Amino acid sequence: MGQDGAAGDGEPESLPLREPLLSKQPPPPDGTVVESGTTTSFEDAVKLTGFGKFHYLLMLVSGVSIMAAIMEMIDVGYVLPAAECDLGISQADKGVLGAITYIGIICSAHMWGVLADTTGRRRIMIRALLADVVVSVCASIAPNFATLVVLRFLNGVW
Repeated sequence: MGQDGAAGDGEPESLPLREPLLSKQPPPPDGTVVESGTTTSFEDAVKLTGFGKFHYLLMLVSGVSIMAAIMEMIDVGYVLPAAECDLGISQADKGVLGAITYIGIICSAHMWGVLADTTGRRRIMIRALLADVVVSVCASIAPNFATLVVLRFLNGVW
């Protein structure tokens, strides 16, 4: 098209070239991120996004919940001597009781990851922690070995 918008001199119309939003080249090895033609270091990116009271509170709450979950997994070692007397369990039963929580974790880890990705991590974390509290309280008053094993398995699932 000519300057007046009419097709005339037989020259093909040229379109303006646009640069891609993301570079097709891999990022440099020095820890910088390449996007939209600009380079930003990791430290600058953290400064730009901000890091404040919310993040410290988030780390505190996450740390306490992780600590509680880990204590729940390893506390069976402290409970076994009393459980041996009260429930009359054998050495093999002790092994089952020690392993069943980890079996629950293995069976449910993928499910929790998918649910957290699809419905939101906060929602899943709150519900799982509340369910874990209920299951833990029930496990503490389990009347027999079979009930304790089922509740410890559910403890691993939550």
